[in-house]
Amino acid sequence: MTSINTNTSAMVALQTLRSINTNLDETNNRVSTGLRVNSAADNAAYWSIATTTKSDNGALGAVKDALGLGSASVDTANTGLDTARKALQMIKEKLVTATAPETDKGKLQTEINSLLEGIRSTADSSVISGNNWLSVANSGETKDIVVSFSRAGSSISVDTMNVDIDDFALYEAGTNSGIMDKTRRVANDELTMSTLTGTPDMTGETVRFDFNGTEVQIDAATVAAIGNNDNVVDSNAELVAVYERAFADAGISGVTVQADANGVRFSSAERFTVSNVTSVNTGGQAAALGLSNGSSSLAQYETVLGGLTGTPDMTGETLEFDVNGTTVTIDQAVMAGVGNNDATVDTVTELRDAYQAALANAGINNIEVKVDAVTNNIVFGSDEEFTISNSRASTPANVGNLGMADGEATITNGYDAGAVANIDISTATAGDIAGFLKIVDAALLDMTDASTKAGAFSTRIDSQTEFVTALMDANDRAIGTLIDANMEEESTRLKALQTQQQLAIQSLGIANSSSQNVLTLFR
Repeated sequence: MTSINTNTSAMVALQTLRSINTNLDETNNRVSTGLRVNSAADNAAYWSIATTTKSDNGALGAVKDALGLGSASVDTANTGLDTARKALQMIKEKLVTATAPETDKGKLQTEINSLLEGIRSTADSSVISGNNWLSVANSGETKDIVVSFSRAGSSISVDTMNVDIDDFALYEAGTNSGIMDKTRRVANDELTMSTLTGTPDMTGETVRFDFNGTEVQIDAATVAAIGNNDNVVDSNAELVAVYERAFADAGISGVTVQADANGVRFSSAERFTVSNVTSVNTGGQAAALGLSNGSSSLAQYETVLGGLTGTPDMTGETLEFDVNGTTVTIDQAVMAGVGNNDATVDTVTELRDAYQAALANAGINNIEVKVDAVTNNIVFGSDEEFTISNSRASTPANVGNLGMADGEATITNGYDAGAVANIDISTATAGDIAGFLKIVDAALLDMTDASTKAGAFSTRIDSQTEFVTALMDANDRAIGTLIDANMEEESTRLKALQTQQQLAIQSLGIANSSSQNVLTLFR
């Protein structure tokens, strides 16, 4: 039926055209924005996820910037350390030159002062963004470098990397505990030989030995020079006095002599060797005076344990303790290994031998065990720092009975040589210069350790920066998958809709013209 009031065909054509125009507008919007989800109305779930991910990416961008700043701080500190280390190496070379007797120490000190000032200037100027890791106000300062941002559900967290500035500081104004300005203790090198045997009579006797190539002689005149007119060395005190006089007569300074139940002990700030020990005439007095050939060793760190209590029976028993994390065990087998087959610890000497054997069994060869001559306590000594911990025994009382105790080794041997920053060789003796060389060596090791840590931090920061960059790229890809428009599909759809629009317009025109055909019926 044809009606002049209602044009159904036109209405259908118009509705189709409107639908096509709506789709065309949406497609045009996708093409122009490049997004298929441009608002929550397009797809609430995808839009929410994409918006959150974009926000996280912004936070990750801030993390990346913070990592860049942290990297710059580490690089600045490392550059300063490298410069300071080179200058300190030159100071070491000047000190070596100063060991020659004909050198002008005043001029060398002028050069050393210039190098020290250069190190100070380097430390003070190693600043970036107001941060200085090499010259600080106080010890204990730390810096946090942001390294990551993470989200778990609705909970977010920012992770940081903590940097202990004490590891890098060359100067610490508040405590003078930086690498350059802290007071360093220098250990003496020691050589322990045999004990005094009997009461050696030096009448008509001569004992000679070389100390670093310089001949030292002990005879009746040496003994008489200490006020002993009977020429007999009666005690450890007299023995010490005799050796001190002999060193003085040979023009050797800086040697400390001790004598006790552990033996005769020489110590010096410099490495030394005792050689060519000889006895004239009867030939036995060198041994009686405790002399033997040998080279010095460094025993800087010591910890004093307890003594022997009772006579602990180690049959079926075990004593264990940790030295720097390595477990050391004393049991019946260890006692048998040192010649004690009844497993009973009867003397402190047996206990000393057991400790030494147990340390060797654990692969610890840099700790010497001795017995204190006065207290009879066990003493562990080493040229390296060590800590004893986690002492335990199958029978708990044996921890104390065998003299074991937890503790950290402390510096007991040596003297304070001052700070590297205050080195002055103008009037220094050979012993002083030897001490300065040791503290410079220690400072160089500290600087090397600091540079190593800086390098490790730099590597970690670079790795974290790469990860954050990759994570941001992954987030961008995820966002694109969720909301980006497929331009190939949208282009094809756009052309199809444009064609449909043209056809719909033509269809609407045809539908609108159908009412004109009714007029022909009335002509």
